[in-house]
Amino acid sequence: MLITALVLATLVALFAVQNAANVTVRIAVWSFETSLVMVVLVSVTLGAATALLWSLVKGWTHRHLLHEERERVRALEAELRICRDRLRQPETGHA
Repeated sequence: MLITALVLATLVALFAVQNAANVTVRIAVWSFETSLVMVVLVSVTLGAATALLWSLVKGWTHRHLLHEERERVRALEAELRICRDRLRQPETGHA
């Protein structure tokens, strides 16, 4: 894990050095100047944060659905036990 982090940090540093040129960023009526590497890193960070948020929402939804399905299985298993018990009981009152 440490080696992976070091390799990634080295690649980011190399990327930053090679892409240090200034660029003008325009968003609607705003305009500002920054380095190209900052634009790319902020874009990647926002993309990763969006993906993480989406993943968390989907995970919560799936956990919620799983909980509901488990409750349904428990109810059906209880109903199945009742039906089996009825089948095992001898019939009375019939001549």
